[in-house]
Amino acid sequence: MVRVAKELEPLQPQQTDAISKLLEQVLSADGTTIHDTVLMRALSADAPSIRGTGLKAGVLMVRGPGSSKAVELMAVFDALLDKADLPAHFEYGILSLYGELGRNLGSAPLEKLLSRLDGQLSSESESVGKGAARGLAAALGGALDSGMVELEDVQQRAQAGLDTAAAANTAAEARAAAFRIGAACAAAGAELLQEWGVVTKLFELLAGESAATENSREAALLAIDQLCLRLGKRFEPYLLPQLEARVIAMYADKDRKVVDAAAKVVKTLVTGLNPLAVKLVLPALYRGMEATCAWRTKEACIQALGLLAQHAKVETGPCLQEAMPKLVECLNDSNAKVQAAAAAVIPVIITCVDNPETQTLKKDLAGAIIDPQTTGFCLEQILTTTFVNSMDGTSLAFIMPVIIRGLRDPTYDLVKKAVTCAGNICALIKSPSDIADRKSTRLNSSH
Repeated sequence: MVRVAKELEPLQPQQTDAISKLLEQVLSADGTTIHDTVLMRALSADAPSIRGTGLKAGVLMVRGPGSSKAVELMAVFDALLDKADLPAHFEYGILSLYGELGRNLGSAPLEKLLSRLDGQLSSESESVGKGAARGLAAALGGALDSGMVELEDVQQRAQAGLDTAAAANTAAEARAAAFRIGAACAAAGAELLQEWGVVTKLFELLAGESAATENSREAALLAIDQLCLRLGKRFEPYLLPQLEARVIAMYADKDRKVVDAAAKVVKTLVTGLNPLAVKLVLPALYRGMEATCAWRTKEACIQALGLLAQHAKVETGPCLQEAMPKLVECLNDSNAKVQAAAAAVIPVIITCVDNPETQTLKKDLAGAIIDPQTTGFCLEQILTTTFVNSMDGTSLAFIMPVIIRGLRDPTYDLVKKAVTCAGNICALIKSPSDIADRKSTRLNSSH
């Protein structure tokens, strides 16, 4: 197998000058002034957006004009990392850039760099561990590109991570094992996951049900989260077919750490999901919201639906006709946390609506779905709204539940308003199948 290196986009002349000045400033600073450099102030900023921008600039610096100054930069970063009082978010940035040096180092300094990053994987600070994992992935990937590391060495690291995950006795060991697996696989590429048996082994660890294997289950989920994070869309074909059975099922685990790790996987997946894969994820979330599921599963799936709607509005909107009946059921759930999650997500997913007139009614529609007492007011708002655009399925997913409730109300005045609304809305529907799909939209008579 030939590994293809990731190339940076060419910089504009003014960008090249700025990055070169950034490098010059870092290399010319001493131990007392290094923190005053532009790069270090950005990496230590309180605002995540500034830190992210600083890290991007740092990567350009290390891979660009800094590629010929790798040894000098390593000395600067080593001096910073030797200090014991670094803020965790600052150390994350330094470790991330530290790993970028791996592609331009000789054998001895590379071994030292990899050893340092390996040691930081087990840091008590999760942020520091994440920085070390990101740095290790970059270092191993760069070393593979330059020929300083063999693919077999990276495979051994992945296998060591799997062995540690299987034998993990503490949360710290589970986290370190996950970071090691994620870094090695990110460096080697998603194409080798099946050949190395990484995903198969992780799913096997999830099958353990005894209390003695709870740390192994957590480690497996955290490793899957790292693979989602590091490999992105390239990991989706391995995870999506097993999402419901192997990850969402873990929401019902007896150990809270395992539940939290499963939620982390789903969050990472949906916030970075390929929009074309939305329809593959939604069915698993919908089934997780059904009445037969545990309350934690319902709550987590509802929250994941909200994240997915924020990430991929256009693709999620047409699928919400299936979500609304289940959300209404969750509003009537016996568990207060499930009710609260459903009430919180409805105003979020209603932002997927494109119809201009329906957009003006978003607040009223969401309020009426959550609180039946406002049904009459919402119907009045619909009646006083002048609709000039055709009605699509996404809009109907939120309008029809309110109309149906009005039609079922014992109050004649409310029924009359609902009938008028129904007639007006039906006249605007551009596809008969949209209104036919609304047959599945049912409101509990008590809601």
